[in-house]
Amino acid sequence: MALTVDTTKLGSLQDLKLAFVSGADTGAASITDVHVIVTAGSTTVVDQDFTTAAGAVAWFHDNALTVGALSSFTSGGLASIGVTLSVNSTGTAASFGGTVVLGNAPGPFANGAPRGAGGFGHAAHDVDTHATPDWGGYHFNSAL
Repeated sequence: MALTVDTTKLGSLQDLKLAFVSGADTGAASITDVHVIVTAGSTTVVDQDFTTAAGAVAWFHDNALTVGALSSFTSGGLASIGVTLSVNSTGTAASFGGTVVLGNAPGPFANGAPRGAGGFGHAAHDVDTHATPDWGGYHFNSAL
């Protein structure tokens, strides 16, 4: 998934937040690898590799991260965010998916939970125009 954020529409540039929620799998026994890579501009900000579906599901359970100042990932008023999910399996009916919530907010998350992130879970590349402008949620799934 590739997303370009027009940061000139934000009230102010603060910290880039990522939250990984609602991880789920089918055919867990046959999943041998789940790899999640997130880039912000040309910087890899997340590179997580799991050798079991259970490890990936656990990591996708309300995992909120502050990855740095949004301004450091912005060029010409635009921030390019990329999310890549790859899943390897020995079976044909296995899948893994989850939701990524992006945020622009100050300081660390309170209790590990993103403020204002509840209720997101949109189809891939779907932007909720009714949400707080500094948040967006994206669901992705990889089926084999």
